Amino acid sequence: MARFDITAITVGFADEQFVSNSNFIIYPNPTSGNFMVQMAGLNGEDVRITVYDVLGQIITDRNCVNNFGTLQQQLDLSNVSNGVYMVTVQVGDRLVMTNRIIKQD
Repeated sequence: MARFDITAITVGFADEQFVSNSNFIIYPNPTSGNFMVQMAGLNGEDVRITVYDVLGQIITDRNCVNNFGTLQQQLDLSNVSNGVYMVTVQVGDRLVMTNRIIKQD
């Protein structure tokens, strides 16, 4: 089970390499369901996007092949309850960023 060290906005997992990256964007936030994860400067590395609820349960987990250096991936939270969810982006074997997304209808 994932363990969260919570700060005001950004969340990191214990025992993971955390690298801040200003090229990581989640929008719209808050969302009523669909939202985009966008990231640049990836150098063709594979990307894994995982969304967790506040209890650490995986809501969705997606592996993305990145061939062009920029990733744009749409995700859908329309089938989950309103609340706060954590979105993690892992590039290769590095945890690049974790941020929250707010789901509200």
